[in-house]
Order: sequence, then structure tokens, then C-alpha cells
Amino acid sequence: MANLLSHKWFLVSLLITLLQIQTKVLCYQYKVGDLDSWGIPTSSNPQVYAKWSKYHNLTLGDSLLFLYPPSQDSVIQVTEESYKSCNLKNPISYMNNGNSLFNITSHGDFYFTSGEPGHCQKNQKLHISVGGGGGKENVNAAPGPSSLSAYAPSYPTVFGNIPISPSSSASPKLTSTFQVLTIGSVICALFYALINHVALHDDVISKAFQGRNGRAFLFSHAMNITVGPKEDRELMTGLHTIADVYCSDCHKVLGWKYERAYEESQKYKEGKYILEKSKIVMENW
Repeated sequence: MANLLSHKWFLVSLLITLLQIQTKVLCYQYKVGDLDSWGIPTSSNPQVYAKWSKYHNLTLGDSLLFLYPPSQDSVIQVTEESYKSCNLKNPISYMNNGNSLFNITSHGDFYFTSGEPGHCQKNQKLHISVGGGGGKENVNAAPGPSSLSAYAPSYPTVFGNIPISPSSSASPKLTSTFQVLTIGSVICALFYALINHVALHDDVISKAFQGRNGRAFLFSHAMNITVGPKEDRELMTGLHTIADVYCSDCHKVLGWKYERAYEESQKYKEGKYILEKSKIVMENW
């Protein structure tokens, strides 16, 4: 579709926004433990969190959701050494609000256990590895209210309340194939529109013309067009020799070119182009 260069920067901004949305399409929110949520593993599935971590391929931008009864449990992020020894002292972070969210913003290994005494020894702990591994923890989440138990000192919290209750382990922000394809199609269409303009705003001579389908503009120059055969045509301002102008891409008639004006007062139109407003997609004109 043909467009004017005057709208270039608006389209560039929209293109960048859509690209950012498309990037977010691939981010997921995972509920730790799936249907088992966050709690002491059952005797029938004691390695539930080890299995859960193994079968989920976590990437940057994903997040972990820990769901549990806030009066009975909590979540702490710990070091690898504390994870292995079930040491609950001096955690990196602590939360007991019942719906704790951990956002993954860097590569590396991350370790979590329950903050309740005795739970870690019963395998209520989680280790995840993201990307290259070994990276320094760097998480980002909205802080929320928390009440620390007597043994837990105050540390910066990386968990926070979430506004909605998830219904599955993976809750994509925009995950359907249809949405991805739609966004991609719009991006491609906008990109092509940027390079397929037919005229420049600065080349407008007059906006007071009438085309076949309504309002039209007179331009001193046009581009990305093809010019048809010449013919004499009686217009409102007298007899002219004109040639229809077509979009070089979609081949639709956009207007015409004045090749010759027989009235002396109309000679200024010669070599100029009439482009119809409805064909060149302009706004706020």
C-alpha cells in the first residue's frame, strides 16, 4: 500500500512497539510444581521439584510463581551451599505472602527452599539453571509486604504480589500462534509501507483538487509509480492531455499526470501529479 513519507516516523515508532510486543510473546510465567504447588513433596513423588526443573526450559524474561498457604509456608532464595545443607540463615531474599513471584532477568543458577524449619530436609527445595549458568543473580520484581519470622533477618525482597491468579504452570502473556503471526504480518506491512511512499509532503502544491473518488492533491513530484498512455480528457477546468498514474507495487490507479493543458491559465499543471486522498492513506489532512 502506498503511503506518504510524512508519516514515516509514526510508522517507525509503531514498528518498534510491535517488535517489543513480539519479543514479550515468548515470555512465560511458570507455577512451580504445577498442580502440586509449593509444599512438602508427597511420599509418592518426593522429587517433584527436581523433576519439575528438569522438564522446564527457562529463559530470560520468564518468571516463577510460588503458590502456598501464607500461614503455613514461605519461600527463600539461598546460595548453593545453603541449598545443599538446608541452611535457612542469612537468605538472599525471603517472602511469605502466599503468591511469590520471581522474575528471571539474568543467566545463572538460582536456588530456593521453604523458609520453614524442616521443610528443606523433606525435599521442598528448587534449583533452576538459566542460559549460560554461573551468572550472578540479578532479579527484578515489585516489593510487597512481608512478615519475617524470628530467625530470618531483613533482606531486599525480589518477590512480589501478582494481580491475577494463574490457572496453569505456564501462563504466556501473548502465546497463541495466531497472535504471533498477526503481529509479524503487521510489522512486515508497516516496514514495506515505509519504503513504498509515492510522494513527499513538501511536494504538495494544492489540496483543493477533485479526483475520480473525492478529494485529491496536486504534487510537483511522485515516485514508485508507473505512468500509463496519454489521452485527451475534458476535466472541470477544461481540456487536458493526461496519463493515469499507477502504484508500482499494487498497480492500482492513484490519480493522473498532467501532460498538457490547453488553457493558458492551466499551464502550471503540466508535469504535475494528481493523487487521490483515498488512495494514498493520509490522516489528519
